[in-house]
Order: sequence, then C-alpha cells, then structure tokens
Amino acid sequence: MQAGTGSPACLPASRRRWVKICGNRYFADSFAVAAMEPDFMGWIVSPRSRRRIPAADLARILPLLRARHPRIRHVLVCAANPVSEIRALCARARPDFVQIVEGPGFLNFLDRLAGRPGVVPVFRPQAALTGAEAVFRQRGAFFLLDAFVPGMAGGTGQQIPPDFLNSVPRPYMIAGGLTPENVSAVLARTGARGADASSGLEYAGQPGHKDLDRVRRFIAAIRSVASDTF
Repeated sequence: MQAGTGSPACLPASRRRWVKICGNRYFADSFAVAAMEPDFMGWIVSPRSRRRIPAADLARILPLLRARHPRIRHVLVCAANPVSEIRALCARARPDFVQIVEGPGFLNFLDRLAGRPGVVPVFRPQAALTGAEAVFRQRGAFFLLDAFVPGMAGGTGQQIPPDFLNSVPRPYMIAGGLTPENVSAVLARTGARGADASSGLEYAGQPGHKDLDRVRRFIAAIRSVASDTF
C-alpha cells in the first residue's frame, strides 16, 4: 500500500494520546461524537458485526462530517469482507484508513484502493508479544492490538492481559474492554499511543447507540494521560 490519504503524514500531529471512537452507526450519534473531535472515528462494515453501517449511510455521512470536522480521520473497519467489497466501499466513501484482521497475506490484495487509504492491521495476541511477530512486519500506518476471543473479530468487551504488551513496537493503539473508568490506567500501564472503544461507550444492550456522556468521559480520560511513555 503506497502512502496516500492515510499515510503517516496524515496521522494526528499532536503529541497527545490518540482517541478512536468505533462502531458509529446512527446519524445523530455520529454527529455528536464528531463534535467532541476524536482523532479517529471507526465505521464497521463487517458482515459479522451488529454495528455494521450500510454502505449508503456511510457514503452520505462522511462528506458531511468532513466538511464540519476536517481533522478527524475516518477508518473503515473490515472483517470477513471480500476484497471486491472493500474496493467498492473505498471508492464510494473514501476512508482515510482501512482496518483489517486477515493478516499479512491479505494486504497483497489491497493495492490501489481508491483514495489510497492507509492500512491499520489488527492483531489479537494469545501470549506475551516479543516484537518479532509477523504482524509487526506488515505494512501499516500503525497497529491496533485487541483482545483475543475465539470466533469474534472485535467488540468483545474483553481486555488484553497487560503482561502481553511489554515489548510491543510503537506506534500502536489498544482496544478491548476499554471504558471511561479504566482507559487512563491501561494507557499508563502499557504505553500505547492511543485507545479505541466501541461497546464500552454504548447503552447496555443497544449495539451502535452511543452513550454520549461515556464518550465524553472516555475522551477526557485519554487526554489526561501524560504522553511521555511513548
């Protein structure tokens, strides 16, 4: 994947921790989240997800959000999507980044995507990382580390054991079981560049419906953590 819209130059320049609010599904919620200026907003298009946003809705909302909040980067979150569908979605919605879980070989099929978005590989460690794993040799703007739960591609509400992350190359963001109540401690403990949450910011039993107070407190908690550990 060549550098382009989602190249490292497009990453947030601020030294503060990065914030990614994922699983945005509904228009009113999405505009309210964008008004809080997270660094990234994630849009799930995986057929496996209860938070999947239809392509037509995504194509309608992204230009509106970009016009109002041009500093936010938008991430197309894929899992089990055919390459042809990812290409079509990129052509239609022009995300800044494409997040994938399929592994190094899958990247070979993603060249020449419309808009040339950056790639965010996802890795779900099952043991302590050494930094030598193949995932860290992938092309990618940055990495997302999420909790491993068999048969699930995300949104599990489970955390990565902190001792798995002692030797992880940076930059990476962390996801999995993060909430306004625990995210600052997790960041301080791991040294991750930023944090990503979806289910921990929703009303209970309502996938995709954001609890805006929790989103606000999540963002504030992340930005309260000192940046001298990455």
